[in-house]
Amino acid sequence: DLSESPRCRGGCLESEGCDRPDIALPGGQLQQIRAAVKTGIPVVLVLISGGPLDIEEFVDLPGVASILWMGYPGQQGALALGSMLFGESEPSGRLPQTFYRSSYVEQVEITDLRT
Repeated sequence: DLSESPRCRGGCLESEGCDRPDIALPGGQLQQIRAAVKTGIPVVLVLISGGPLDIEEFVDLPGVASILWMGYPGQQGALALGSMLFGESEPSGRLPQTFYRSSYVEQVEITDLRT
């Protein structure tokens, strides 16, 4: 059981040997995003994660100008992110996975590979 690994028990959210318990954003991140949106300044939501997250709340939320998923971008990730945020390059590509809503994940067994 991976949830019993020392890393998971130590509070690690996602790493080798420690799987995420769900696809919700961790800790106070939802509150931070909501607070940023309330400022009235357009928000670019940048997600850096090893897998999909439930971002349903933010997809059509006024104030979220765009959502950018970077996976684990490596040592050049900050430079690439800055280049995109300042309009020096355009993000392109296709997501290698599907971003489901939490409600979908709760309805389907992880071992059911037909869905």
